[in-house]
Amino acid sequence: DPSPVIACVGIIKDIGKAVTQELKAAGDRLFLIGPRFDELGGSEYYKTIFNVTGANVPIVRFDLERNMIYAVIDAIDEGLLAAAHDISNGGLAATVSEMALTRPAKLGFEIDLDKALSADAAASMRTDKIMFSESSGFVLEAKPGKEERLLEILRGYSLEPMEIGIVTKKRRIVMKRASETVADIDLDEARAEWTRGLAEAMR
Repeated sequence: DPSPVIACVGIIKDIGKAVTQELKAAGDRLFLIGPRFDELGGSEYYKTIFNVTGANVPIVRFDLERNMIYAVIDAIDEGLLAAAHDISNGGLAATVSEMALTRPAKLGFEIDLDKALSADAAASMRTDKIMFSESSGFVLEAKPGKEERLLEILRGYSLEPMEIGIVTKKRRIVMKRASETVADIDLDEARAEWTRGLAEAMR
C-alpha cells in the first residue's frame, strides 16, 4: 500500500571503495546481521501467497538500525566486503537470491536457515517466517581472510553476526534447515522468472 518514503543521498569520496550486491567468488562466506523476527505484516510473501496484509509490521529499532548502517560503512571503508545487500521486500530469501541473480549471475549459494536465528530466537520459528520476514538487516559477503576483522567490527557495534552460508560454483540457489533442503532452484530458471516480472507488471 502507498506509504511515505524518505530518500537519502550522499557523496562517495572514493568510488573505488563502492561495493555492489552481486556475489563475487565461490568459497566466500556469507554473514547476516539483523535478527529475524516474526514480522511479516505487509510483506510480499503474505500478499503474494495468501493475499492478506497480516498484523505484525516490522518495528523500527533505531539503535539497531544505526549500528548496522555504521558497521557496514566501516566494513566497506576497510575493504572487508566483496558484496552487501540490505534486507527489504521478500526478506532474507529474496535478498540472498538477488545477490546471485544480479549480473553476471554466475555463482550460486547455499545457506542454513537455522543459522539465521539469533541466540534468543525460538527454535520453533517457522521456516517460511525465517525466509520471508522483512525485519531489516544486511547480508554480507566477506572477502577471504577478512572474516575475523569483519566480525570484530560488527561485534564492536553490539551486533550479533550470523554466518549463514557460502557462495558456490554450483549454479543453484540452495536453502536448508535441519539438514532438509527447503529450496533448490536452478540459477538460470530463477533469473528468467526474476527478469520477467517487470514486463508482466506492465501488461
